[in-house]
Amino acid sequence: METSSQNLQWLKTLVPKFEFTSGTLSAAAVSVILFITTKCFNISSDVFSLGTTVVVNGHVHKLITYSFFHKDLPQLVLGVVALLPFCSGLERSVGTVRFTYLLLLLSAWTGLAHVLLELLLFSPADRSHVQGFLPVSLALVGMSTVHSRMTKAMLLGVSVPTPTLPWILLLFTLLIPDTVFLCNAVAILVGATYGKGWFSLLDMSEARASVLDKKMPFRLLRMLVGARYIPASTEERRKTLDQLCTPPPGSYPVQAYAPASSVPPAQGTDALPQMLVVPGHMGLPVAKPTPVRSVLILCWLQDITLLQSCHLDRQRVPWTRY
Repeated sequence: METSSQNLQWLKTLVPKFEFTSGTLSAAAVSVILFITTKCFNISSDVFSLGTTVVVNGHVHKLITYSFFHKDLPQLVLGVVALLPFCSGLERSVGTVRFTYLLLLLSAWTGLAHVLLELLLFSPADRSHVQGFLPVSLALVGMSTVHSRMTKAMLLGVSVPTPTLPWILLLFTLLIPDTVFLCNAVAILVGATYGKGWFSLLDMSEARASVLDKKMPFRLLRMLVGARYIPASTEERRKTLDQLCTPPPGSYPVQAYAPASSVPPAQGTDALPQMLVVPGHMGLPVAKPTPVRSVLILCWLQDITLLQSCHLDRQRVPWTRY
């Protein structure tokens, strides 16, 4: 029993404490509902997946729906696993409203850039269909690494340079089936470009986000059970995330002091230094005064008194440069 409990404690130290946020959890819930709906009603994947029909036929809605659509269960699980841990930190730093806006905005820009590149580079037979959370997750990670002040990031227990984090994740996506490498690479470039402020006109201000924070559907997200809603205001966000620790009396250790009578007297006169107290200054420990030390201490006190009087004179009379 003791060995199993020790192993459990060791696993808890390896796995960091994770808390769901309202924005990422609601995005994952929409994706799950869309997956169940398409399977129950046998809806074709071409209705929601991203393709060149966005430009050719004007199916603009696919610029948003492709991120939430997954054609099979493994792709859905991988998309949710990629979204929740990598994007929850961004939501804590910008708030739920602005995170939802960034999720939709970067999804649309990534999809549009990918479709235009496929129209220019590939023939109709070689063009692909994109779906899933992976592209927009990489775009959000690319934007976060540009804004981050940290030079190192942790990935699976390994310290890597922060700017290389999305590109390392891009290499891992090569092992995942049904992923489009071009779209994932474009997503990182779009996120990094947005993070550098090249599209600052598209930013949502904190005042605008605070107004939307009190309207639907974000009022419903505040009541979401099992997830933390991150306010748009910086002050409210600090109060939500940085809660003060107020332990009850008696729950923390108190240092016990021995009574003065139990302290043994000093063996020599130089064992414990005496305390020299100057008015208006800290007490300074000095050794046992000698005639020479007494003279030095007296001169030091006179210098301090002279400096204090000069400081008072400077406050009374304005300083004039000659």
